[in-house]
Amino acid sequence: MKLYRPTFDRGLGKAIRKARTVYLAGPFFKPEHTAELKKVEEWLKRVGLTFYSPRLELRYKPGVSEDIVAQRAFWLNKYHIKSCRMVLACLSFPDSGTAWELGYAEALQQPRLGWTTNPKAGMNLMVRQTVHVLTHLDALEIGLGSLALDMDRGRFGLQKILQLEPKEGFWKGQME
Repeated sequence: MKLYRPTFDRGLGKAIRKARTVYLAGPFFKPEHTAELKKVEEWLKRVGLTFYSPRLELRYKPGVSEDIVAQRAFWLNKYHIKSCRMVLACLSFPDSGTAWELGYAEALQQPRLGWTTNPKAGMNLMVRQTVHVLTHLDALEIGLGSLALDMDRGRFGLQKILQLEPKEGFWKGQME
């Protein structure tokens, strides 16, 4: 197995030229996963927040081994989690990759916000406790505009989302 060396990859250099404001974590392996992520990507664009979405940026190319692609994805995701201002995670579907991304962001003390469309579904306790706020997808759409305004003013606007009333059955986190 060849080891991936990020310092020698011209493609990696292009991909990390500009740090994004938001790291968008979530599974993208089934149509329902992708539909939810696309909706949030559109909302982020509409309010003017730049974001990094592995769904959009990580692609298999002909002639490149899966090992190289996996190593490249790992290094790119680490870089963008470390350089973002917050991690926004889809928790509607169980996914070990999203759990890892949240854990890494927790270790780096990055702000973490999660959303779900199914609050009654069993969610791993460690994943739920990792996010500062867990909200419904609809409340996320409402809160992203305020979040973007506060970020533009140099403040982190998670406070606004904390003030949104969660739907029944939702856990509401606290700022650390």
